[in-house]
Amino acid sequence: MPRSKAAQGTVANGITAIYNFGDSLSDTGNLLREGDASGVLQYTTGLPYGSTIGGATGRCSDGYLMIDFLAKDLGLPLLNPYLNKDADLKHGANFAVAGATALDAVALARRGVVVPHTSSSLGVQLEWFKEFMSANNTKSSQEIREKLAQSLVMVGEIGGNDYNYAFQANKPLAGGERNLYNFGRMVTGAARELLDMGATRLVIPGNFPLGCVPSYLSAANEKDPAAYDSNGCLIGLNLFAQMHNVLLQEQIRELRARRTRPPPSPTPTTFTRTCRCSGTPARPGSTRGA
Repeated sequence: MPRSKAAQGTVANGITAIYNFGDSLSDTGNLLREGDASGVLQYTTGLPYGSTIGGATGRCSDGYLMIDFLAKDLGLPLLNPYLNKDADLKHGANFAVAGATALDAVALARRGVVVPHTSSSLGVQLEWFKEFMSANNTKSSQEIREKLAQSLVMVGEIGGNDYNYAFQANKPLAGGERNLYNFGRMVTGAARELLDMGATRLVIPGNFPLGCVPSYLSAANEKDPAAYDSNGCLIGLNLFAQMHNVLLQEQIRELRARRTRPPPSPTPTTFTRTCRCSGTPARPGSTRGA
């Protein structure tokens, strides 16, 4: 088997590691190691999950995930889950946990929402990352900055489960737009901490069109044809996801603006990409800024 570019000493765009935070869209085995898989997630521990890559790994897929293809494209090894203590983490680590939320379980409980699968929210994942960076033979904040200067940091997608659990329990989120704003703040707040630690290339994905998700379509069982767009997706849920992404983009612009003002000392260049959610999933797009 040919060695990866990283193993050969060559890397793409100077990126030698990836650090990923998220949920089931990018978990490569952390929930499996937590041992808390329940409900629909319990089935990710066996076939047909992983059937095209030699067996179940904890990925919520029969094969690779987007984060895997990204690592391959950058010439890096596939990201190992942080909770696999025997894994090689020299080229990054995956802190994502299937079922994870942006807000922690206590904050969601105050909104009447129960988190059924894991308590490893974005805040917990961020603490894991800090422990990992400090324990990994790193003696100073400057060494951490030097490591992160050669890394790609993925903050999400995360936050979708905050909505999923509320919708599944038929618990409308009181506060409407304010809650959307708070969920986005958790994501950009984590991004701010990572940038302060020295991250120079940071990606914040948005949410996808919820109204096109088969489980939502099945659960809604909406009979009114006017509730669907031309692609057969639920208009209301897609507008909700679009509002999430619009607010997230606003918060990213605020974060970028604060970091591009003349600082007292050099600050890292930031790169963000936010997915644009629309009612036309056949034509996905993104908004890119630097």
